[in-house]
Amino acid sequence: MTQLCSQLSALWTRFLEAAVPNTHILSHLAQEHHTLRVRRFSEAYFFTEHPKETSLTFQEDLINRHGQIAVEVRSSNYLTKMPPLPVECLDIDGDWNSLPIIFEDRYVESPRTDWGSYVPTPLSTSEQAIPDPPVTDNNNSPPPLDQLTSSPAIP
Repeated sequence: MTQLCSQLSALWTRFLEAAVPNTHILSHLAQEHHTLRVRRFSEAYFFTEHPKETSLTFQEDLINRHGQIAVEVRSSNYLTKMPPLPVECLDIDGDWNSLPIIFEDRYVESPRTDWGSYVPTPLSTSEQAIPDPPVTDNNNSPPPLDQLTSSPAIP
């Protein structure tokens, strides 16, 4: 048993010596961790569009609605049962109790009222490899809801 433990320890040391100084591995792990943190952060991000004219008025009902949504989100099973990140530091990443709930109110010329909600489906490997088209005047609006297949917040 002692011999197996020492061999395992030696093998682990060789693995660390090979993997840790490798900049490609470190870069990949850092990017993966960042992506997971951004996904976690986006779990409590909400936005609504409003007519531009309403930006000059105080909208107390909007503030109250944000407060109600925040209370519901904080107490939701979804948020309270969210698994921890594979690698995390609670002092930096926080947990569901400290996850910020962000509301963005966008004031635009013609607000979209047909966003609706959807349940995203996982992308197949071949669909994930397709890059997004460059943003031009012809394709800068969000895709129709029936064409949405994934969410940045859901792996």
